[in-house]
Amino acid sequence: MISDFYTYFLFVVINTLDIGMLYYLVHNITSPRNKWLSVKEQTKRPSVTLKAVAFGISHSATMGFFAYFFAEEIFFRIGSILLILLIIRLITKERWGNVIIIYAIAFLFIFAIQAILIIFLQLLGISIIYIALISQMLGFIMCIYMYRYVSFYKTFIFIKNKLSRLEFLILTPFIILMSVAVYYSAGISENVFIVLILAALSLSIVVGAYMMIQYAKKLSAKSHHIASLLEGLDYLVKTINDPREIQRHYIDTLKRIEFEIPENDFCLDDHKTNIIEFIENKKMSRQVKVQIVKNVKFFCRNRNVSLPMMIYMLSTLLDNAFDTKTKKPLFVDMTVVAHQLEITVANASDKKSPTEIAQMFDDGVSSKKGNHGYGLPNLSRIVKSYKGDIVVNCDYRSEYKSHYLTITIRIKEFG
Repeated sequence: MISDFYTYFLFVVINTLDIGMLYYLVHNITSPRNKWLSVKEQTKRPSVTLKAVAFGISHSATMGFFAYFFAEEIFFRIGSILLILLIIRLITKERWGNVIIIYAIAFLFIFAIQAILIIFLQLLGISIIYIALISQMLGFIMCIYMYRYVSFYKTFIFIKNKLSRLEFLILTPFIILMSVAVYYSAGISENVFIVLILAALSLSIVVGAYMMIQYAKKLSAKSHHIASLLEGLDYLVKTINDPREIQRHYIDTLKRIEFEIPENDFCLDDHKTNIIEFIENKKMSRQVKVQIVKNVKFFCRNRNVSLPMMIYMLSTLLDNAFDTKTKKPLFVDMTVVAHQLEITVANASDKKSPTEIAQMFDDGVSSKKGNHGYGLPNLSRIVKSYKGDIVVNCDYRSEYKSHYLTITIRIKEFG
């Protein structure tokens, strides 16, 4: 009787450690890390609430009971996997497709580290039940360590933005089958186990290789197109002295390669007027009808940031604001002096947490389909190259009865 209770207790502890590993790994996969961004976010460890602890213990006791009496049943293994998927769904509030990705990353990590630990412990001649316990404990410690020093978040973002629904349908059953196959105790023969593992790995490699090749092709074609365009424009400005002729060739070049650049009526050396004109023309080209309140102060050229780069920064912030489809006024403030540049764009937005704000600056994070989610990350790298800062706030404006997301770029020549 005491021996049976002791074995049951070990099953409960093992399942508790399972939940602990899952807890840290899920937070590791879904929590963004942005060290330079001016958002105060605690990333040392996820908060462990009493509710989470109570849930973990109750789940572990229940699963420990079923593991003790039904460990050999394949339906128990499938049921436990489905329960884990449900737990991830409740923790993250992600769509089911993303839940599958989170589970796959967490499972592959746990499988990899435990396979190594189990092989090592078996060589020491330790009993099977203690091997399971020790490997769980060491795996739990490694999950905590990984959370503190290594982030899986960008891996999650990359995968979820590259997988199509068809690829989800193909990969999901293999991920679940591979999870079941890991357990010899589920009654699966060794040959079937090997076949399932090889099939899952082979499919993952084939799909992954295909995705990477397609992505590389698109990236290469886009880069080559832009590189060739810049070579032509570089030749133009270095060989022709007449500004009007340069302007004529420049406009003709963009039209020939079907670059959709609005025709702006700029004034010579009147940069304040030109920036206001640029904002209005961009609004028209994007077919946006929202009111834009502009406050542009251009005192003199900035010694650090060139005029094209200023327009690039402003344009990226405007694109981000336009993409929200807000009907409430946008606010644009821009101050340019010799030693400092400040650009601010504010637009109505849903209330955003520090985590959601940080996610905006991670590659590929976007609610829109297609080639989106790279504007703000690219902008952040450019600003960082100037040793500048991006400050983001989300405050409630009572006069518009809405939260406003305000993004400010600040660049100083010194420090």
